[in-house]
Amino acid sequence: MMPRVLLLTSTSAPGFHVAPPLGLHRLRHRLECSGFSCDIHDADLESEAPFLDRVARGGYAVLGFSVSHCNMADDLDRIWRFRTAAQQAKARPLFVAGGQEATLNYAQFLGAGIDMVLMGFAERSLVELCQGLVRQPEVPLRERAQAIPGAVVDLGGGAFAVQPARPLEAEEFRQLSYGSALELELPYHRYWDKIRRDVDAHTFARGRFVVENVRLYTSSHCPRRCGFCSSQSFLPRSQGHELPILALSGVEVHHLILDHHRRYRIKGVLFSDDDFLIGSRSGITRALKLCELVQSSKASGELPGDLMLSCQSRVADFLQPGSPRSVDQRLVSAMAAAGFHSIGLGVETFSDRLLQCPTIHKHGIRSRDCRMVLDALLAAGLCPQINIILGIPESTVKELVDTLDTALDYILQGCQVATTPYILTVPGSPLTHLAGYQTVTRPWIHPVTGARVEIAERLEPSDPLIAEAMARLQEDTDSAVRDLVERSGWGAPMLPKTALGLARFMGLARRLGAEPLSARLHDTACQLLRDARQGPSPGSAQESSPM
Repeated sequence: MMPRVLLLTSTSAPGFHVAPPLGLHRLRHRLECSGFSCDIHDADLESEAPFLDRVARGGYAVLGFSVSHCNMADDLDRIWRFRTAAQQAKARPLFVAGGQEATLNYAQFLGAGIDMVLMGFAERSLVELCQGLVRQPEVPLRERAQAIPGAVVDLGGGAFAVQPARPLEAEEFRQLSYGSALELELPYHRYWDKIRRDVDAHTFARGRFVVENVRLYTSSHCPRRCGFCSSQSFLPRSQGHELPILALSGVEVHHLILDHHRRYRIKGVLFSDDDFLIGSRSGITRALKLCELVQSSKASGELPGDLMLSCQSRVADFLQPGSPRSVDQRLVSAMAAAGFHSIGLGVETFSDRLLQCPTIHKHGIRSRDCRMVLDALLAAGLCPQINIILGIPESTVKELVDTLDTALDYILQGCQVATTPYILTVPGSPLTHLAGYQTVTRPWIHPVTGARVEIAERLEPSDPLIAEAMARLQEDTDSAVRDLVERSGWGAPMLPKTALGLARFMGLARRLGAEPLSARLHDTACQLLRDARQGPSPGSAQESSPM
């Protein structure tokens, strides 16, 4: 009998809109093309109870978990719920983990309930694992792993058998990101229905939100070397060496958009690459070509004129070489004309010193560059989303207050701002090799052995006032929200997202003793709520987040 596979993904982090797990659907597509049966359990959509029952009845030979570091404790608990269920089956299934976090932290996952990790892009290696189970079902795990590129197993005593993954070639990447994307039938409408049920979310004034949104991955990995990010390490670590960035062409990306609109009647596209513009001249050239093709398709009616495009990029991508630096206005204008709307930018801080510190490491970028790019995007009618890290370990109080002050200026001009309280210690990021920083861990207790697993969580700010402010950030935000609701007379059950962000800044400014800034934030948020009570302006909608 051909082994049946169950692929599982954990719940999304708070604040993220649910979407089909494209990686798991690509894995299932490859398995089914090879003759194997495969189910997917997405914890965002459905209960795990029926899947636990199927595992207990011996319904699966392989359980493949897509794991994450930020949810690692929950993922391990879930793995052990399935391991407990599997004890009732006549033949215990093989527990496999994959994805970026498993590749970069295989030691902890193998020591806490996983039998085998498949590193890198695991479509081929998972098929080979299943084929081996058919041909030689009794082969020991260690011997089986030796025959599979990218497989890692625990040998005991702190030793691991590691088989490097195959080098990712251009044609393989193209098949995964382009060929498979054209063949997959994804249940987008199930996710869109859930978003409509769960979120009364639109945006103020400049911001817009559409439910009928799809995600596309168009490049292999991020070329940047930010201190806190692990994306740069995923493929090189799996293969044991560096590799060039692989990317679909502008023509191929355009074809994917046309195909998804034809099949799903989409209203938005989010390019989920860590850096859609790739940070190279070839990346800019493909973006310009895509913009040209999208404009043409909108003009001809192949695509709706209001189709929104969004992406994550970097400040450096919009800068032209030379001295003094200038913004690539041709690129900005082309993206605006094509219908790009939200542009996520990892600004992190507006402090020149902190931009160059080891935990941030935005090589060659200064606050002036960030402001210049943000100003250019706003002037073109685009909506930048600025990502800010609040509790940078090296930060002084003045640097944090100055960053909040500058961020408020950009909020008033139409930017969206997303904040992260701490720098997370994600395995595979350069900062995990730095000395002199205080790492905060979170324990997980093994349900069978009782062993304590320390999960690296974040870096503690070195300034004691900032450390206290981060520890009490939610408490101070809640207090600021209550204050705003009372003073503005806001009566709805949801507080608009922008106002919620201002409340977070307000509580933080109070804690840091920056009273003038706190007062300015308070007045701005109250005015925002008063305006919102009168209803959104024509053609705009309101985005809300739970209070």
